Amino acid sequence: MRIGFFSPQWPVEATHNGIVTYVDSITRALESMGHECVVITSTDLTEDGESRAIELAPAQSSFASKFIDKMPIGADRHFERKAAQFAGRIAAASKTAKATGPIDIFEIEESFGRSRALAKMLGAPVAV
Repeated sequence: MRIGFFSPQWPVEATHNGIVTYVDSITRALESMGHECVVITSTDLTEDGESRAIELAPAQSSFASKFIDKMPIGADRHFERKAAQFAGRIAAASKTAKATGPIDIFEIEESFGRSRALAKMLGAPVAV
């Protein structure tokens, strides 16, 4: 099985974060059982260039997106839009991983509705 994970930073040796520690532990355990794990991260702190993580592309910042962000909307719509933008970046990064085979299931911690938005666009089940 090919399992995808989101980690806010990577690798565990370069940062102190509970999510990073969890992703490191669970991927090691799953890989020892013969599964393939793909880590998608916001910030790859690997210094030697030999990272096994896929780093998210920077967020697009255009005049239109800046204008839309300043429009008065309810807080719930603002978070939905931000979650969808972030989930889109994860889905785009997962296409890189899919080049060598499909991701069977993707796991992400729940923050700001990102998992719900990701489930709509990833094409694989999402576990929280």
